[in-house]
Amino acid sequence: MKPGRGWTGGQNFRPARDVEVIYGHGLVKKESANWPRYIAVTTPTAWKTTQPYITQQPAGVSTVSMLDWDHLGSASDALPDDAELVVGIGGGTALDASKYVALKKDLPLRLVPTAVSTGAIIHGVFANWKGHSIVADPKTWPYCDFEHVLVDYDLILEAPWYLNTAGIGDVLCMYSGISEWRHQAGTDDTPPVDQELIEPTLQYYQDLSAEFPRTLDSHGDLTAETIALIMKSIHERDDRQLTS
Repeated sequence: MKPGRGWTGGQNFRPARDVEVIYGHGLVKKESANWPRYIAVTTPTAWKTTQPYITQQPAGVSTVSMLDWDHLGSASDALPDDAELVVGIGGGTALDASKYVALKKDLPLRLVPTAVSTGAIIHGVFANWKGHSIVADPKTWPYCDFEHVLVDYDLILEAPWYLNTAGIGDVLCMYSGISEWRHQAGTDDTPPVDQELIEPTLQYYQDLSAEFPRTLDSHGDLTAETIALIMKSIHERDDRQLTS
């Protein structure tokens, strides 16, 4: 599916299932050697961590500290206008900021997450921020789909373990929706819990919880297999949500 973009209509972002995610070792070093003239949007820690993995340095780097649009506008204006590609490097803040810059400069975008902890990795939509608060109706938010995502195991495993496990926690916490349904069932206009509807989702959560510890090494540390499992669960999350 061709990437889409717009300053409004964020709900039109490409479905997560259609996002290309590339997994492997040494991906950033290999792909960055062939990137055209590019600009990087990142955060200070993520940029420092990623430096040894980059073969070809960017034409410009913007290290953002927040998602306020005035801040992002200044960051974008400070970057060269003759680049051919934007690369978002880091966690949720960097990845969403890179969508803003790519949209403003009308350039293609690729994402290099440094932790598998956020839906920003697979969603093109990003919020409108004023300072540290989200403003405007989500229906008016912009979106900027990206070409693909590089899940470089070696780079992501450098992140603190709790940043990566936050990703699987984000998926498993959707169980609270089922719990809330059970709590509210029979009150007001809440229908009885549809056991047949929720069973596949419950089974998925159970399988995910059982599989996770099997991916750890003998010391209980995260492995490439762990990163792949977490990223896959984030990639599948939207299609696992229930509607009743």
